[in-house]
Amino acid sequence: MASPLSLRPAPRARARLRAALLSAARLRAALLSAALLAPALLAPQAASAYVGPGAGLTAIGGMLALVAAVLLAIAGFVWYPLKRLLRGRRAGTTVAETPPAASIEPAAPPSPAAPVSRERPEPGAPETAGARDR
Repeated sequence: MASPLSLRPAPRARARLRAALLSAARLRAALLSAALLAPALLAPQAASAYVGPGAGLTAIGGMLALVAAVLLAIAGFVWYPLKRLLRGRRAGTTVAETPPAASIEPAAPPSPAAPVSRERPEPGAPETAGARDR
């Protein structure tokens, strides 16, 4: 341990000071290299490439389709509540008075055209169209 009158820091403090100075030096080096490389990486360069009319029109069409899909999705989210509100006003009820969808009884399922037999055919019996489909 160092004496209180000593000007040299203790060994642990020296190690922490050295680590802090090294990390500061590394930070300065990283910032300097980033400052020198950024203009070179961000400067526009000539692209020696050709985009033909097929690829160009495909890219433009894809972008327009994406924009249209986003706009239609937003319009759908806005239109549905407005439509429900307007339908309630026309019927003379408000949205709060409209019964929830769960209280409406579901329609009966359609009856099959012909009853389906679940019995196994007897061995040696001729095969029917329904038995082949199983």
